[in-house]
Amino acid sequence: MEQIFKITKCVFIALIIISCNNKKEESSKEELNKSKILYCSFPDTVKINKVIDGKIQYDVSNVDSKITSSRFLELLLSTSINKELANYNEIEKNVLLSYVDSLNTGTFEFKAVFEKKGKQMLNVVIRDNKFLKPQKNTPADKIILRRQDCLFSKEVFVVD
Repeated sequence: MEQIFKITKCVFIALIIISCNNKKEESSKEELNKSKILYCSFPDTVKINKVIDGKIQYDVSNVDSKITSSRFLELLLSTSINKELANYNEIEKNVLLSYVDSLNTGTFEFKAVFEKKGKQMLNVVIRDNKFLKPQKNTPADKIILRRQDCLFSKEVFVVD
């Protein structure tokens, strides 16, 4: 009976250790996926061929200063792709405007124009470029760049 109790106790302790390790993995995955749009100001309805001002705020709090030496953000915008959440390559081929935030504020003020009437999509991708600090075994002339894309779409109705 005492031996069964010891085995049960060991299994219980092992389960606690395993579950704690899984929680650590989940929390680190959550931190990697923190990139997001905090705020977007752009009208739902716009006039055709009229330049409209917009503003987007990207969450810049997701940087680990222990491993990152510097960072810059790039925003690409397209109004000609009538698809939700277009990726970086699609937007780059049909880019209307692009902006760079080298100050790392995450705030982008942009201009957009739509050339077709009806339901259209404002597609934005923010590419977060992080330069990692060199490791001990990394040659001095090598730079490691980590990129992460944040896709954003907004449905817009274009009228006369």
